[in-house]
Amino acid sequence: MDNKGQSLVLFVLLMPVLFVLFLVLSDVGNLMVSQSKYDSEIKSAIKYGLKHKDEDNVIDRIKSLLDYSISEDKQITIDGSKIEVKVLKTNKVMGFDFDSVFDYIGYIQDDKIMIDRL
Repeated sequence: MDNKGQSLVLFVLLMPVLFVLFLVLSDVGNLMVSQSKYDSEIKSAIKYGLKHKDEDNVIDRIKSLLDYSISEDKQITIDGSKIEVKVLKTNKVMGFDFDSVFDYIGYIQDDKIMIDRL
């Protein structure tokens, strides 16, 4: 018996599955890179805000820092010594939409900048 035909049929049957798996992995990879970028940008803006919280228009400065790389709507609130930044981003993976919420709060504790994800 010749196994070349069986190998060819198996290859043809598995090729679409491997192709879809590759597409899903690339979409999820792009999503992870995007979320990491948003996390980094929000944390940097909060650090800036905490270092300059006594200055005028610090909310506008934080917003302008975030506007440079994040186009979605942002909610920035300063409550005493705490800065909260919330961003809602709609993601599309394999044609399906879902929302990612980036909600961080930053504060100073024991002379250290602390940033927590809510």
